[in-house]
Amino acid sequence: MDRANDYQKCYGNDQMEYRDVSPTVQAEEMLRYLTNGMTDGESFPSERTLTEKIGISRTSLHAAITQLRNSGEVTSQERRGMTVNKKAILNMLDMSSMSDELNHAGKKLTIRFLNSQIRPAEPVEEAFLTVGDGKVVEISRVRDLNEVPVTFERAVLIADKFPQLEKVDFTNRSLYQTLASKYQIKATYGREEIAYCAADDFLASKLSVQVGEPLYRVVSRTYDQHDQPLEYTTQYLVGKHIKYRFYAKGIFDYREDDTNDSV
Repeated sequence: MDRANDYQKCYGNDQMEYRDVSPTVQAEEMLRYLTNGMTDGESFPSERTLTEKIGISRTSLHAAITQLRNSGEVTSQERRGMTVNKKAILNMLDMSSMSDELNHAGKKLTIRFLNSQIRPAEPVEEAFLTVGDGKVVEISRVRDLNEVPVTFERAVLIADKFPQLEKVDFTNRSLYQTLASKYQIKATYGREEIAYCAADDFLASKLSVQVGEPLYRVVSRTYDQHDQPLEYTTQYLVGKHIKYRFYAKGIFDYREDDTNDSV
């Protein structure tokens, strides 16, 4: 395998010493180097082939592959063996919709609309949205990449601000585009809080994962072009399919508003 040979040329024992690094960790580093040069869905070499090419013991190699499988970097498919799984990359500071970001992942995106309902606002939603009559519309959706569930989302908006929104079928339909075309409201900026949680029975069923599997929990508070609270959203993302990154341009040009309003 050419990538394996490249690794030996770049990182062979004659050019780099591994000290205090276990054979399993060394094998993981080698395998990640190999996967970086492979395409999504490409067949992963067999353990026997890798053992011969890389020169790592079968035991260490098996442990390293198990680690890559657990982290979602390779997957096992019936009759195909192991294949490379390129995670969809999301930018924490991007104000484009989740669907727009996932569309750039190079995989087929499908949005499954589960349901919409009008209900009383929960305290945390009320605090952000300042709901007049206490009613919100909740929209629940699942996004699939290549028919594999990757996100479950609950979007909450003020009900009387968006009449009839609960009647819209959001199957393969963007919420933000709907708000712009139907209500002339645009999502402009917001704040995200990212944490870890374990899948419970409900989330496991929606995302087709095991109970207890690690998930990203992302809470978003979004404002419209009039600086008014627009949307309170909670999303759960499968960690083995999604990777978050922080990317911003001109961040060092940022200045606090130093306008002196005192008289």
